[in-house]
Amino acid sequence: MAFQCRVVQIDRILNDVDFNQFKNSKSKIAKLFKSEEELFNEAMKSEIEARRNYEEYKKEI
Repeated sequence: MAFQCRVVQIDRILNDVDFNQFKNSKSKIAKLFKSEEELFNEAMKSEIEARRNYEEYKKEI
């Protein structure tokens, strides 16, 4: 869902761009992808923690 939102934002940026604005827009797009990567990394950290908690829970049963 978040990635789909990023794609829409990228489309809007590219639609508003002429060649002289390309460098600035490229920077905006790079920031969007960095944000997407950060979201993915946070999700992976949460998944790893959840698995550890589940494994600990199973050991206690």
